[in-house]
Formats: sequence, C-alpha cells, structure tokens
Amino acid sequence: MNNMCSHRNNARGFSLIELMIVVAIAGILAGVAIPAYSDYVRRGNVTDMVSAMSDAKLRVEQRYADNRSYAGALCGTGTTFVVITTATNYEIRCLSSDTASQTYTITGVGNVGSSISGFVYTVNEAGTKASTVGDVWGGGAVSGRWVVKNGG
Repeated sequence: MNNMCSHRNNARGFSLIELMIVVAIAGILAGVAIPAYSDYVRRGNVTDMVSAMSDAKLRVEQRYADNRSYAGALCGTGTTFVVITTATNYEIRCLSSDTASQTYTITGVGNVGSSISGFVYTVNEAGTKASTVGDVWGGGAVSGRWVVKNGG
C-alpha cells in the first residue's frame, strides 16, 4: 500500500524537461508567427496608402476637369505641398510643380514609427508610378509601379 501512494505522488505535475520542451516549441512558433504577422500588417498598411493615393488622384483629376488647373485646394504649387489625407500610418501629399499648374505629383509617405516608415510612393498626372520601400523590405527604389508586398 505504501508503494502505491508514493507512485501517485510522483505522477502529479510536469517535469522540468517537459516544461522546457513546451517553452522551446512556443519559442519556435513565436519566432515564425511574429515576423509573418508583422509583414501581414505592413502589407495591409501599404495597400491602404495606395488606395488613398488612388482616391486622391481621382479627386485631383476631378478638380482639373472643373477648373482646368491642378493647383488650389488639393495641390500646392512651387515647393509647398498640400496634405490631402493624414492617417495613422501615412500621409498623402500633392504638389503642382509648374507655374501653369498643368502637372502634379501625389506622394504617399509612411509615418515615422509606423510599420511603413521609410516607404514613399508617388504618382503623377500621366499615371507614372514609383515606389521607395523601407529597409524592412530591402530598401531601394522601383519605377513604373507600386510595390505592395515584400519581394514584389
């Protein structure tokens, strides 16, 4: 009988080895899941910024159709840009650089401290797009398109 009681006492709880195995597995899963989730959030923020830029381009073109000029309430002139949209993770700006106000550049800039800090996207009146991605996606500039995912 005494032998049976001691066997029950040994069977309760987890051993240190079992606990360490669980901690190691959780660490490995976290090491894979956290970077993947961070990249997922970053892609969502980039997509949101690109969508806001497309909306801003449409509004600027509507203004041109009404007034035959890009400058005014939506686009600044010279070196003074107008902020069209301010969001938590980015800012959309517009600048009409020529004196006749027949050209413009819309720029989306990732806010400092956000997941897209260092990201800069542009589009002009001709629809020419360019991207500068942050260091988390390898850095660098891409002309002719907006980069919306890592490696893409």
